[in-house]
Amino acid sequence: MRNQELARVFEEIGLMSEFLGDNPFRVRAYYQAARTLYDLDTPIEEIAKKGKEALLELPGIGPDLADKILEFLATGRVKKDEELSGKVPRGVLEVMEVPGVGPKTARGLYEALGIDSLEKLKEALERGDLLRLKGFGAKKAERIKEGLLLAQAAGKRRPLGAVLFLARNLLEQNRALPGVKKAELCGSARRYKDTVGDLDYLVASLEPEKVVAGFVALPGVKEVYAKGRERATVFLKNGLQVDLRVVPEESYGAGLQYLTGSKEHSIRLRALAQGMGLKLSEYRGLPGRGADRRRDRGGGLRRPGPALHPPAFEGGPRGD
Repeated sequence: MRNQELARVFEEIGLMSEFLGDNPFRVRAYYQAARTLYDLDTPIEEIAKKGKEALLELPGIGPDLADKILEFLATGRVKKDEELSGKVPRGVLEVMEVPGVGPKTARGLYEALGIDSLEKLKEALERGDLLRLKGFGAKKAERIKEGLLLAQAAGKRRPLGAVLFLARNLLEQNRALPGVKKAELCGSARRYKDTVGDLDYLVASLEPEKVVAGFVALPGVKEVYAKGRERATVFLKNGLQVDLRVVPEESYGAGLQYLTGSKEHSIRLRALAQGMGLKLSEYRGLPGRGADRRRDRGGGLRRPGPALHPPAFEGGPRGD
């Protein structure tokens, strides 16, 4: 399933287009397309198999974006993304994504101070360079400084033992949110890896918007980085990034497998499932077959085949 990968491409195109001063309506179209893909329950490749007309039925997807979706699925890239990447330094894109910055502020910093990396942004903040720019007061500079600290902290991996208590506490808070049927800690923390880059949570609910609203308002949340109908990303006060994904209860088992296993494990498991005539994705274990569908982790392989195993073994590269 490539929904998130393609959504990220459209998100980057939107950021770079806004940085370059492109038409605001076109910029918003890319952001809308990214949100549509992030919230889409069906793999975009399955919709594309039905043709361009099926893509045009998706919210915010017009002919041009539909063509780009087909281009990405056929080639693994989008020419527009590559063109813009040649005009916008990669480091500037990282600066844009610092909480409190954004494309317009990043453009001002780049043009006035030549800031094209997180390191240069840090140095400019330390020297007080931002305070000499028009429109940059002490409050805005402090907000950017805090955002940079959050971004840098989120990029670091931490010992599992240092975050496990917090992770379990957050899990209980998620389970207590209104509308939550089930909730579980996923990702590398659930696999008990030695270090953790962020925390991932999966929630089953019929009221995703209510769950997301409660999640971003939890105690300890410092910054809401992204918020959609069925997902959110926040930074805690200690700089740790926390991601939430909300799915229908019938997709909970498939979601647990998808969000817990490493990339290598997921690739191997998907290939194994295809060999058994099954389809696995973030939302689906088995195709709808009445009693054959399962709601527990690994449900897609509960027919004769591999036995279930603890999350700690959902690593790679052999997908043990």
